[in-house]
Amino acid sequence: MKRSNTKLLSNAYILIHSSIRVVNKLIFQVLGKPIVRFFINHELILDKAILENIIDKDIPLKQMQLGRFDGVLAENRKRINRIYRNDSSRVNV
Repeated sequence: MKRSNTKLLSNAYILIHSSIRVVNKLIFQVLGKPIVRFFINHELILDKAILENIIDKDIPLKQMQLGRFDGVLAENRKRINRIYRNDSSRVNV
């Protein structure tokens, strides 16, 4: 193959390849983003519906008795009461 033919083919390849990349990018911007946005919004709506229907079951931890080997659980219960329930009183374990 002559040098001029090689240069012509390589330039044609570069031109076609770069135009394909631009077209693919435009297609994604035109079609891809709205599709992805639709699915994300759909999932967020489903998550919102699930979270709105979760019932807060505030079971007092004092009713649940721990054994002598459950020291870590007792400490976690104290932390839960102190942090989440703003209860600084002691938890009976």
